[in-house]
Amino acid sequence: MALWTVKVICLLLILILTVFFGLLPLIVVSRLRRRQQEETANRARPFARKLLGYLNCFSGGIFFATCFIHLFPEVIEKCNDVMRKASLDVDYPIPELLISAGFFLIMLIEHCAMSCKTRRGNVNLPGSGPPEDRIPRETDPLIRSPSASSSSATAYGNGLQERHVQRSPDSISGIQDPDHTAEDVSPIQGLRAIVVLIALSIHSLFAGLALGLETTIHSTWMLFAAISVHKSAVAFTLGLQFADTFQRACSVITYMTIFCTMSPIGISIGTAITAINQGSLALDVTSMVLQGLATGTFIYVTFFEILQKEVGAGDYGVIKPGQHGNIGPTLALIGAHRILNASIVCSNRIFYIIAAIIIDVFCLKIKSANMDAWIAKMICLFLILLLTLMFGLLPIRMVPWIRRRDNSNIRHGEQAVDVTGLRARRALGYLNCISGGVFLAVCLIHLFPEVIEKYDIVKSRRKLTISYPIPELLVSVGFFIIMLIEHGAMSWRKNSHSTRAPVMTREQAITDTEPLLIDHDTTQESYQNGSGEPVRQQSEERLADCHHSLRNSYANQYVCETLIPHHHHPGQTHKQTEQIHGIRSLILLLALSIHTIFEGLALGLETSTRAVWMLFVALAVHKSIISFMMGLQFTDTFQQTSRVLSYMLTFSIMSPIGICIGTAITAVNQGSFGLDISSMTLQGVATGTFLYVTFFEILQKELGVEDHSITKVLAIILGFVLISLTKLVES
Repeated sequence: MALWTVKVICLLLILILTVFFGLLPLIVVSRLRRRQQEETANRARPFARKLLGYLNCFSGGIFFATCFIHLFPEVIEKCNDVMRKASLDVDYPIPELLISAGFFLIMLIEHCAMSCKTRRGNVNLPGSGPPEDRIPRETDPLIRSPSASSSSATAYGNGLQERHVQRSPDSISGIQDPDHTAEDVSPIQGLRAIVVLIALSIHSLFAGLALGLETTIHSTWMLFAAISVHKSAVAFTLGLQFADTFQRACSVITYMTIFCTMSPIGISIGTAITAINQGSLALDVTSMVLQGLATGTFIYVTFFEILQKEVGAGDYGVIKPGQHGNIGPTLALIGAHRILNASIVCSNRIFYIIAAIIIDVFCLKIKSANMDAWIAKMICLFLILLLTLMFGLLPIRMVPWIRRRDNSNIRHGEQAVDVTGLRARRALGYLNCISGGVFLAVCLIHLFPEVIEKYDIVKSRRKLTISYPIPELLVSVGFFIIMLIEHGAMSWRKNSHSTRAPVMTREQAITDTEPLLIDHDTTQESYQNGSGEPVRQQSEERLADCHHSLRNSYANQYVCETLIPHHHHPGQTHKQTEQIHGIRSLILLLALSIHTIFEGLALGLETSTRAVWMLFVALAVHKSIISFMMGLQFTDTFQQTSRVLSYMLTFSIMSPIGICIGTAITAVNQGSFGLDISSMTLQGVATGTFLYVTFFEILQKELGVEDHSITKVLAIILGFVLISLTKLVES
């Protein structure tokens, strides 16, 4: 059998398989929806909704694996091939930069499109309707994720009406009411579904291209087996997403037809290229750039559309409006926090003792080494410690000033709008966006390449020929570990002391809003005047005035949130809220601490004075920015200054500890294989935890709101560029 005949057979088989598995969810979803309607009518247990929710979780796992186990390694491999063919030796992480460009490209496209539609009034997003129909959404993402908070349930008379921007926890998986029509689908969902289609289509095109470029029959059949299994699973989950998003079957069939034809088109192109020319550098560069951009768009949609639907749904025990219960199940978590705080204080006190012991033990070794390099390392140690402390504690003075300015209109007059406080609040929002860009750049430009580099070192020393993407697997393990820890803790709390939340009235929905920087002391004082009813009436009047005067203003979101006091339901206290804040902040601290230890270790392992100072410059700028952003996050999260101080002191000493360890290693032994394995594993897992916190804790805080501000996107890009430039200087 000729080679081209085998490729034609593979083309037809892949087309048939993807069409079958891609259209199968139409039947599954329609039957589950009918069963859900019957269960609703008979008041039975929502088995269909749960089953489809589990299928969505399964599809989320497949998309995540496709992103990090398939797409990421392919882009890196293509980049390495291009560098080898062009005889280039570039130390900068080009693949990660291309992926980041695709991420920001689709972010800009989506926010520009939705911003234009919102301004023209073509999209009826929450907050764009008449003032009397506008209900503020929750703005505290540590309690509810954007996907959960963007659908607000309010009771009007005897009926319950749900307004969908993204699916709420009660309508997960797209199983909606019988009267839900295709017109109810949010434009955001439709746009992101198209983005998924484009990203996966480009990936499928290159997968087919790889098969078409094969030159032997055996390798063609082997690659066909792998692609067919992978494509069938992806086609089913993609069809599930489309059937979940669109009510009309013709839309699903159209999109799936486009997706299913991509691999056959790629096979045809590859077969034609093998007949003409192979190994073209221009073709390799084009393939690398397109697949890198496609991977970035895929990452954006994977985290902000697919995983957010389930992971960010807030159904694992987070505090919801009207939810009752005590804090008994969280005593272990509280105890863990107290033990952590005590250990932090102890570690701060014994840090200098440990440093002195290390210096004494290796004093003779250090004297025989390069004394200038050792002195440079000690100077860098104290400079980094001072810089991180200074920038990390700066927000402690800044954020309270913004809070006071932000609440001056509440203290001194009902109708007054403090423009200065509003601007300060908006500026702090932009700083949060910049911090999101900084953390994203740290994840993609610093952490990922470092894990891959350590893996390459291990492979070269042991002469391993493993083709499996071990670094990406370690990152995924860290991601799922932190997901299991957080969801397990929250689910344990919910299952132990959860009760059914009462249906909220319109008044309760209005008062259940806590702005990001609300002054909790002022809020509590406003409810000490009795039942609190006059305060709610004043809040509604001021809310109406706010909507009337700032109806189409960008400031609407910030001013209206500030004018609304926070209403506490029975069992919902600031202590419970701070526990959830504390868990994720602790995750962020641990992830960044591990990373900074390895950064300090890298500096401590340097052997020349010039290399030490060059690395110090990049590390100092990088650490100062991250320290300031972390201080901003912690000050924004906790009301207790002592906790912010403890966390920032802990973070600040991590790099000095790493420098001390690296200096000790250079004095004793270098190039230990066990050290390389431990370093690779720990940093890979730390990168996964950092990835989780970056997307589900920091970026969604700003990208989850419905104003689709282009300025916020530009602020995120600015933060990303800052870290990218420091990496450029370092390389």
